Amino acid sequence: MQEFKQGFTLIEIMIVLVIIGAVLALAIPKLTSSKSKIKDEIRHIALVIKEVHNAARLENKTYRMVFNMDEKKLHSYWIESSDVATATMLNTDQTKKLKDADPKKSLLLKNNGFAINHSILKDSVKLPKQLFIDQIEYVGHQAISAGDATIYFFAQGLVQEVAIHLSDHKTLFWTIYISPLTAHATIFEKNINLKEIEAR
Repeated sequence: MQEFKQGFTLIEIMIVLVIIGAVLALAIPKLTSSKSKIKDEIRHIALVIKEVHNAARLENKTYRMVFNMDEKKLHSYWIESSDVATATMLNTDQTKKLKDADPKKSLLLKNNGFAINHSILKDSVKLPKQLFIDQIEYVGHQAISAGDATIYFFAQGLVQEVAIHLSDHKTLFWTIYISPLTAHATIFEKNINLKEIEAR
């Protein structure tokens, strides 16, 4: 007895196409919305950088942006300021001493203390769960890729020259470059290091 191999009927093919179309209709807007949200957050970081720079100059204070890269939490950032216009940049050990010091007895805290500033950001900003700070690259200092990293904005208008590297840990990469003289934040839609930026 001869066997006949049947193909898909037109109705079956149409049902499969409808299912594929429905899945795409749900998935594409979600992916587009997620990418748009990430881009908005990166633009917001660039805007905050400019606002912090302006505030440091107008108020004659030293400001700093602190970026937290805790692996167990959403990455975040906030603003701190010091009433001392000539406040110096502190290393990790000095920062720990500041946090542990007695405010009434510590000269270090009196001269270099930073406190959270709520005038620009009301609170710390958590990044979307798809966005991560991979590394903050400094000129003349070691790059930081874990824990807290700070960018200083001085009352004289100078800013640390840095490159903030962000990604979704998959295929999307961004770099925010901060110019040391103008605090202009340039956004690159790729991972580009400071040497490459300076060579342009």
